[in-house]
Amino acid sequence: TYEVGDAGTYTFRVRHYSSYQTGNYTFSLTDEGTDDHGDRIETATPLAIDADPAPGNIETFGDNDYFVFAAQPGHIYRVRLTRAGLSDGYLYLYDPAGNQIRQSNSPETLYVETDQGGDWTVRVRHYSSYQTGRYTIEVIDLGTDDHGDSLADATPIASDGQPVAGDIETDGDNDWFALDAEAGHIYRLDLSRVGLSDGYVYLYDTDGETILRSAN
Repeated sequence: TYEVGDAGTYTFRVRHYSSYQTGNYTFSLTDEGTDDHGDRIETATPLAIDADPAPGNIETFGDNDYFVFAAQPGHIYRVRLTRAGLSDGYLYLYDPAGNQIRQSNSPETLYVETDQGGDWTVRVRHYSSYQTGRYTIEVIDLGTDDHGDSLADATPIASDGQPVAGDIETDGDNDWFALDAEAGHIYRLDLSRVGLSDGYVYLYDTDGETILRSAN
């Protein structure tokens, strides 16, 4: 399978794998039409957010399919590829400046919290440069981060023992919380894993210095 760049006469040559063997054969040639999605950022296919999955096809060896979606700053997006004949896929995510931000393979799902609005680009390819296959792809807006990513944006909490829900939503996500503590009081923090496979808790003093940390 080959995508023709320039129009003209192309020639095929057939031979046996071995130079010392013979045999009859037949072949067929089919025009599959044009590529379903662009092969570079400039020709990316617009991808609607929160819409039905869009179909795609890695039609030729080394094919790359590009998609673009309009993101809002500070939102978390999930990009998911579902195989529909594609044996293995790779996802790449680029910011509006064209910088690669994320990549994922098995499972083919990316989470990103956008630090700027604009056109974000997704690239899809087969893991192997010698395989093809169909897939679908979707982008879901999960909203804003549930808790701040820095000390300055920490979520205020009370010491009344009531559970506070949290979610590590993206790769490298950090959730910050702030407590107005009273001198001489003892505080116990209990982290209960719900879907979190492993967690770390850090405690900082009023100067922002780490004084305790705990895992498991």
